[in-house]
Amino acid sequence: MGADCHSITPGNALDYVPALRENGMRSALYSPHELRVESKDAIPKLAAWLEEKHGVSFHWSTAVTGIDGERIETSRGMLNAGAVAVCPGDDFSTLYPGRIAPYGLKVCTLQMLRIAPAAPVHFGAAVMSDLSFGRYEGFADLPEGRALAARLDADSAEMRAAGIHVIAVQSSDGSLVVGDSHVYGNAPQPFAEERIDDLILKGFDEIFDMPGRRVTARWVGTYASASDRTVLVDRPADNIRLVMVTGGTGASTGFALGEEVISDIYA
Repeated sequence: MGADCHSITPGNALDYVPALRENGMRSALYSPHELRVESKDAIPKLAAWLEEKHGVSFHWSTAVTGIDGERIETSRGMLNAGAVAVCPGDDFSTLYPGRIAPYGLKVCTLQMLRIAPAAPVHFGAAVMSDLSFGRYEGFADLPEGRALAARLDADSAEMRAAGIHVIAVQSSDGSLVVGDSHVYGNAPQPFAEERIDDLILKGFDEIFDMPGRRVTARWVGTYASASDRTVLVDRPADNIRLVMVTGGTGASTGFALGEEVISDIYA
């Protein structure tokens, strides 16, 4: 709940991230708790560790097509399990569509970029902009946040309409992962819009002074989204839990959620 977070001066912020534009920055909120991993590297390593150290069996390239009690029907045959956690991501139609439908979920499609600075830069912290304060409920729902949102709606209407908030973090190779947008619909949107990438870059350049920076990768991501909850845990049977993160925080909250779900199943 904001423990150890504190306001810092523009000069302090430049100590952490020298590439920030000082012009127009009045202050910043600093959190000492932020950590990140490179998901494309961490997830395979995590799976390998679970297999080697804990004997977990992974059935790769296998689709689950049905669940009946302790029997799990897959594209490679039948499995038996005393407890089942169903985590369908943004697939609302394959498993338990009748239980998912009442929650009125949408699919959020987002666009992200990887940027290579022309000269080496150092990020001592992740950086988010005022657009982030206007988007995340923890800030936006405060009385002061509502005033900021109104100002952003007037000054950055196109970015706000595309759900853009600028967040930039540094990878171990020195490149920057930059995002992102949020467009909601009934299905993933497979085609990235150049207009949205341009708006993200516009927001990036308003915050950072990085002449010569270039985009080296672009991608689209999707996740399940709900307007009234950040996590969905449903109980199709005593031994089955239907589990979905519906607030865009799966990487941040997945381990804690998994611990809670397992404890609930075996309670």
